Amino acid sequence: MILELDCPLNLIDVLGHFNKGLWGSTDIHGSILAKNFDLLTAQNKEWDIDIQEITLYLSDTNIIIKNIYKNSIPEQFNTIITEVAKQYVSITKGLTEQPEEIFIPVFEDNLGNSHTMDLNEKSPTPSSYKEYWGIYMESEVDGLIFDVQDNKFIAANLDYHLFDENN
Repeated sequence: MILELDCPLNLIDVLGHFNKGLWGSTDIHGSILAKNFDLLTAQNKEWDIDIQEITLYLSDTNIIIKNIYKNSIPEQFNTIITEVAKQYVSITKGLTEQPEEIFIPVFEDNLGNSHTMDLNEKSPTPSSYKEYWGIYMESEVDGLIFDVQDNKFIAANLDYHLFDENN
């Protein structure tokens, strides 16, 4: 299943409401998305249901989150939004430019000497959502790769290859 949510708020408002527990909030039993996903799967036991992608269409930014293993989106959604909030200053280039699109995650293929990964050798984990993101800015012709751990943009090509968990 693919979810698309049209939200008439901008990114900073969504992150602010999320941090205050007013949007996509959590409680001691987990996220609203995870709880509702669990309810959906419990009521449809004969089907193998999963969220392949969730897109948040905000008034100033689109956030696209891809599934990287079974149930990764409902399981990791709050963690991902929390990380976007932590990286806000960096992904807006010091608050000077709003990203048009944030694509989470992207996987490195051949980013340089010490940043080489063969997708057949390493399986995605929850931490994969906090490694590399694709960022599209109006000022850039091509997408940029954002290194989440080092809080910086890195020079590399952003080519999309769909991750197939059956590899």
